[in-house]
Amino acid sequence: SDGKRIAEHGNFGEAFSTIYKAMGIARENNLRVALGRVYSQLTLCHTTCQNLDSLLYYAKLSVKTNEQLHAEGIRKEATNYIFLCDAYRKLGQTDSAIFYARKTMDTEGTPLRNKCAAAQLLYNIYADLKGDYKTSMEWMKIYNKLTDSLNQASITANISAVQNAAISEQEKSSLKKENKHTLDWLIWSIIIGATAIIAISARLIINRRRYHKEIQKKEEAFNLMISEMRHKMELTKTSPIASEADAHEALPPSEDITLTGNTKEKI
Repeated sequence: SDGKRIAEHGNFGEAFSTIYKAMGIARENNLRVALGRVYSQLTLCHTTCQNLDSLLYYAKLSVKTNEQLHAEGIRKEATNYIFLCDAYRKLGQTDSAIFYARKTMDTEGTPLRNKCAAAQLLYNIYADLKGDYKTSMEWMKIYNKLTDSLNQASITANISAVQNAAISEQEKSSLKKENKHTLDWLIWSIIIGATAIIAISARLIINRRRYHKEIQKKEEAFNLMISEMRHKMELTKTSPIASEADAHEALPPSEDITLTGNTKEKI
């Protein structure tokens, strides 16, 4: 499945590596159903890459494995010979291509889509390789009939599916009302939730701005105090007399002062 998904994106190198790894696991564990799928996927990838020898080799393995599974009742769908038919056609082996295309048409239980593909291959082979335009036109008519049947079957299946899935008008109305109520509830929930988020966010933004303003005011006051202290310190350094006078004024006027020392200075 991984290889098929990778091949759909055009990366066939990685796709082949993945599918070959799956083939090794399937062979090691004798998973024959998985092997049939692996061979079919390898055939499809080699068809896209135009690797004709590998295409024929894996187409034969796919047919052989799926025939055995179908004969044992493990695989319900009839074997698809289209890839083998297409491989022989591309290799120019028209008789083998016609043989497997007719075998697809004649095999009981072959899906209608496979029969359409076989009829298309047959009228292409007879027109392009055999030059038998009369037989080619006959197969073209068969192809058109099968295509119409396939389209009709698809239309019938679609109508049946619509009818099986249809509900009464009352159920539709009830379902519509229920959906409307659910949608209204969802819309109001979103509106209320969004409003609450916006309100909380706005509150957080306002508080954050207030906090930053308070911090800014405190910082400005602190800077102002620092500036005043620096200014006073500069005045104190440049005015020693004023400082001594201030110090003198700060002394208590009514107390005696005793000076002591061991120098020869006189006061």
